Amino acid sequence: ANLRALSQNDIFCGARALDDEGKVFAELGFPNTFGTDQTLISETVFFDDPTDKGSGLKSIGTLEVCATVANVKYQIADILQRIITVFGILSIAILLASHLSLQILLEPLRRFKVAMGEFLVSMRPISDPYLLRENEVGDIVQSFNILAISLSESYRALKKAKEQAEEAIKVKTDFFANMSHELRTPLNSVIGMTQLLQSQKMDSEQMEMFDSIKRSADNLLQIVNDILDVSKMEAGQIQLEYLAFDAFREVRHTVQALKPLATQKDLDLSIEVIGDKAVVFGDAMRFCRIVTNLVSNAIRYTERGSIKIYVRTIKTRESRLNLTVEVEDTGIGIPQGKLETIFEKFSQADNSTTRKYGGTGLGLTITRELIQLMGGEIYVTSEYGKGSVFSFTIPFEIAPEEELAKIKRADTHLDASAAPTTGIPVNEARILMAEDHPMNQTFIRKLAKNLGMLNYTLVENGKDAVNELNLNSYDLVLMDCHMPEMNGYDATIAIRNLDDPIRRSVPIVAMTANAMPEDEQRCLACGMTGYISKPIDIGNFKKVLSPWINFNYQAPAAPVKMTEEQMDMAPPYDLTNLKANSMGDADFEREIISMFVSQASAQLAALESLCVDGPNEQWVEEAHALKGTAGSVGATKLRDMCAKAQSMANATALTRSTKVSRLRSEYEMIVGLLKKDGHYKES
Repeated sequence: ANLRALSQNDIFCGARALDDEGKVFAELGFPNTFGTDQTLISETVFFDDPTDKGSGLKSIGTLEVCATVANVKYQIADILQRIITVFGILSIAILLASHLSLQILLEPLRRFKVAMGEFLVSMRPISDPYLLRENEVGDIVQSFNILAISLSESYRALKKAKEQAEEAIKVKTDFFANMSHELRTPLNSVIGMTQLLQSQKMDSEQMEMFDSIKRSADNLLQIVNDILDVSKMEAGQIQLEYLAFDAFREVRHTVQALKPLATQKDLDLSIEVIGDKAVVFGDAMRFCRIVTNLVSNAIRYTERGSIKIYVRTIKTRESRLNLTVEVEDTGIGIPQGKLETIFEKFSQADNSTTRKYGGTGLGLTITRELIQLMGGEIYVTSEYGKGSVFSFTIPFEIAPEEELAKIKRADTHLDASAAPTTGIPVNEARILMAEDHPMNQTFIRKLAKNLGMLNYTLVENGKDAVNELNLNSYDLVLMDCHMPEMNGYDATIAIRNLDDPIRRSVPIVAMTANAMPEDEQRCLACGMTGYISKPIDIGNFKKVLSPWINFNYQAPAAPVKMTEEQMDMAPPYDLTNLKANSMGDADFEREIISMFVSQASAQLAALESLCVDGPNEQWVEEAHALKGTAGSVGATKLRDMCAKAQSMANATALTRSTKVSRLRSEYEMIVGLLKKDGHYKES
């Protein structure tokens, strides 16, 4: 019965039972021979006899079963497939459960991250309802919102304080600028008139009084300049130049210029420079200002003994160096308790210092600010009553050798042209004029004719000027600064690098509508020899050119500058300068006035088309051109308005449009008055 039950299985192919002696006592389809797909399974059967307690298990026979291998393999495969299927289902279930768990955990974190980003932009507390549920995440978010509200209030307060501080600085800067302007006007008159009076015959007592007036006026002007410089620094309005210069050379020249001050006090002023050159990129003018401040301070506060200056460099990298200048004096010294405050505004060692030695207490403040602006540091050591050592170190980028060559060529030119031996007769002088403005071209032709400057060539841009000078020899170059193709600054540098030593050393005089002191400094720094501001005054024109051209010139009285109130009361136009330059040529005057009307109209139209948002260099150029046009008819207010428009290199379209409307109103009023006064008739 057991064998028949076993035969129901698919893998069964026969079976038999044998006793313990190996005799078959039961059989069911057991094969005589086995096929290749059949196998024998044999199992010994044991019996535990309960009556024989010491014998243990006894073998009672053997069971042999024939099984089909193919069916076994199939069943094993089927079992494995089921196991894999179950395992896959379980794995997917586990992964799905894990994913859902992670999503449940990560979703609040993701939303919290997004909310944090929104908070950083808006500074508002988190308002996402998902994060504000009553759970652990909600508790964390609520705590964060409390902190966020506090931070937001602090941020708004800080922002408001910052805006108030910036506005206060702006108001202060504007105040100092206005104060400077108001003080400079009478000061310039006082200084100018004093110089004129000193040139006249006076007795010793009068000369001493006028000398005292001049020194006081000069000191007051220095105070005004110092206060204005400090206000500009606080407002971040100081922009450093980045031009090549020989730092060693600049220190030597600065010390040499201050030697007379030391000689007056019988002080020994010496300089020791370790090295032959230090050609670097930087702001040479402000670097010299630093050296001047420290050396002049040393001279001021030293009664006897010496001032020694030491200059050295240390190369820090292949293209960088640190330049150190030390100024050692045997002066009054500084008490140890004052060393920490010596660089603060209006701070000096004690009150008696101001009374005895003068000064504003701003020199060291300005010096430190300039040094730090250049990335350097300043140090001081002192022993009261024995002297002080001020030293500073500034990092510079080393300029390549070709920049040094440019400096040497410029030096050669300056040395050769600083003291010309003869003035060339005006009718023989060969003059090259670079001017792109049509009206100015007409004016310069007429001016040259009236002055007897018959041998001249007129070009329209700096590139043509360089080419012309490379081909022909000239005695003098008159160079406009703003021109297409190549401006006057770049043209001057190119001329100074010409191969011909005579042509590259030709005197170059700037003629520009940029009339600020820094504009003149820029012209001289790039290698120009002289400077004339527009609108051109014939007397000043002849005076500037007189070292090279013989005009038989007599110096006129120094002009008195008008105040802003006087400028507002002045007529919209003034043809005095035009009539003086025309020398009675009425046709020339009418031609200039007609050109003013037409060109100013075209330039205003161009400015209107350039009323866009953001940086716009073309706007600057058009405003500059209109400024020159206004100067031709003495339109002082229009010219001043154009100068302010020229400073709007980066402005909004609305601001520019408003400015153009005001310029056009002023222009139309001038044209109306020119018609009314009979100076202009429409053709």
